[in-house]
Amino acid sequence: MSAECIDQHAGVFDPVDPTINETYLWHGTHVRTALSIAQHCFDMNLAGSGRGAMYGPGAYFAESCTKADEYAFDEPDGYYDGVRAILLCRVVMGNMYYTTKFGQEEAYDKVKAGHCDSVLADLARYRKTFREFVVYDRDQVYPEYVVLYSRMHRGDDVGAMQKLAATPYHFELPVYWKNCHRNPKAENFDEQCQLSRSTCDLLQRLLSACADVDVSVELETARRVENSKL
Repeated sequence: MSAECIDQHAGVFDPVDPTINETYLWHGTHVRTALSIAQHCFDMNLAGSGRGAMYGPGAYFAESCTKADEYAFDEPDGYYDGVRAILLCRVVMGNMYYTTKFGQEEAYDKVKAGHCDSVLADLARYRKTFREFVVYDRDQVYPEYVVLYSRMHRGDDVGAMQKLAATPYHFELPVYWKNCHRNPKAENFDEQCQLSRSTCDLLQRLLSACADVDVSVELETARRVENSKL
């Protein structure tokens, strides 16, 4: 995403820091994995498990959402059947190791040795495909937006797709749940999650508004129940 685009939509995107090579990049994955990443960030222990590891065990990104779409998978016959997801992330590339070679796994060694912070695989230059950006530290990535979408093919009913796009979409589970990415029909979970300070403040105001004038109610603590059977 260009700096010009970011400047034109200042209400949506904060400025990036060019001194550390910060930029917005796309990442495609399974729709439930995208929801998990949005909640818990990237798990580098799983790096490369979904799309391979041409340049070592890192998180792979692209400038083009078309490239990210190649790795965006829906959930056939499930709640997210036909629904795909790509993440728009703020990524700090720092000092990049530049390569035009396809599948140069030793590039990761350059990063591990401290010679650079990330890898730029410029496959567009010689293979006429997309450039890929790879980082190996989760602290270099902030998943800022999850984009949910359905693919539209030639011959699809445009009117039906527009009607569907205008319909408010509801996630299977509340998006603020810690377990919002899990499948309640296939996974059992029952957790009590500590609420944030801001949520507790909101509950305190609600309690105070509902209490009698001469009654003081103080909220000590509150937890949210996340149960797959609810």
